[in-house]
Amino acid sequence: MFTILRSRAQVVQRDVSSVRRARTLSDASLAGKRLDEHLVSLVIQFQAAAGGYGATHCLPGTRICCQPKRSQDMLPGEQIACKWACVSSARACGGFLGPHIPQSSAESRQRSGSK
Repeated sequence: MFTILRSRAQVVQRDVSSVRRARTLSDASLAGKRLDEHLVSLVIQFQAAAGGYGATHCLPGTRICCQPKRSQDMLPGEQIACKWACVSSARACGGFLGPHIPQSSAESRQRSGSK
C-alpha cells in the first residue's frame, strides 16, 4: 500500500517539475492537466488507506492495525484500502500497526517523557 502511495507521489512530483519547466502555455496547460489527474489519484489512494482510522476506537492496552482489504472484498476499480481494527498484540496484526493505546494516563505520560 505504501509502495503505491510513494509511486503516485513521485509521479505528482515529476508533474510539478514538468509544469515548472514548461516553456509554452500549451505545454504548461498539458502538464497541468496531467498534474491534476495524478494528484486526484494520489489523494483518492490516501483516502482509501486512511479511511476509517479516525472512527476506530480501541480499548486501552490495544493497538490499531491496518488489515489490507482483500482484492475479492473490493469493488472493481476500488483503490487498495485498509480495514482498521483493534488488536491485542502486534502479532495479531496481519498488516501494519498504528499507535499503541495507553493503559492509563500515567502510561501515556511515561511514553511522552513527562512526569
